[in-house]
Amino acid sequence: MKFALAFASVFFLIGCQWYQDLEVRSVEGLADAAWTLNGFEGEMRVKVYNPNRFAIQASDVDIVLYAEEERIGSVSLRGAQKLQGRSETLVSLYVVSDPGALRKLFQNQVFQFISGGEVELRAVGEVTGRAFGLNVKIPVEATEQIQFQL
Repeated sequence: MKFALAFASVFFLIGCQWYQDLEVRSVEGLADAAWTLNGFEGEMRVKVYNPNRFAIQASDVDIVLYAEEERIGSVSLRGAQKLQGRSETLVSLYVVSDPGALRKLFQNQVFQFISGGEVELRAVGEVTGRAFGLNVKIPVEATEQIQFQL
């Protein structure tokens, strides 16, 4: 019993050292998007690179979208998706804005809209998945500058 516990501990420590965070390589725009003054919803595709030697089964995401410092929406996973080891995977995510978020964003950033300025969009949260039967939580933080043009 002691041997099994020692072996499991060593395996866990070695596994932690081998694990590397996933990388967001690119974000494609919203597809099948529905836009209104109350908000938007649609599908977003994100190219994710898994630098690990093993696959990760992504089962859930808890990601919040911000424009500057204002929360504007959230992201969810349409279904479990497998991220193969040492390869890129195109992950489909469902994006929905908070009610009234676009109207509030427009009111707060009206001069940026008129002058064609930029607004910082951030996605912050985590992806929950499984690898080797163990739950893993992968932090996500991505920032992008979006230029407005009327």
